[in-house]
Amino acid sequence: MIFFAYLIAFNLQFVFSAIKQVRKNPDDAKTSFLRFLSGTAIVFITFAISWLNIPRRIAFYYSKPSFEPFVNSDLVPGRETKIGRKLGIWYVDRYAVDSRGGTYFRIGSDMDGIGPDVVSYGLAFNPNKQGSPFGNASYRYSHLTGDWYYFSASDDW
Repeated sequence: MIFFAYLIAFNLQFVFSAIKQVRKNPDDAKTSFLRFLSGTAIVFITFAISWLNIPRRIAFYYSKPSFEPFVNSDLVPGRETKIGRKLGIWYVDRYAVDSRGGTYFRIGSDMDGIGPDVVSYGLAFNPNKQGSPFGNASYRYSHLTGDWYYFSASDDW
């Protein structure tokens, strides 16, 4: 929301300065307008790339073959297993098959800043909608490709 407020303020500032430049020197106004258009295009393209998770999708595309053998493994649902190695470009410390559905690969965890709760994030194959083996609070997932998703969850109750 703050981003859009800055963008609106920047656009208003540009409009007023463009009107002032047109009155003084029309050639400078044309150059300034082209700079404004290119700057705005860069901002929107960067926003779209981030919103669509394009860097994460590209990285996962090349790492996907490393994860696939673990999806078809005979791991008991509800039990976490330590991997502790790199799969593709990601270091996976644990993976688990959830009894509600889905195979989860945890690529990182952090304290959430409020108490002893841990936030885990990683990649999931066919995740369920209720939660992950690494926590159910603040559970979110977003689509990467096919049946693969990126997830984050907290072990907070």
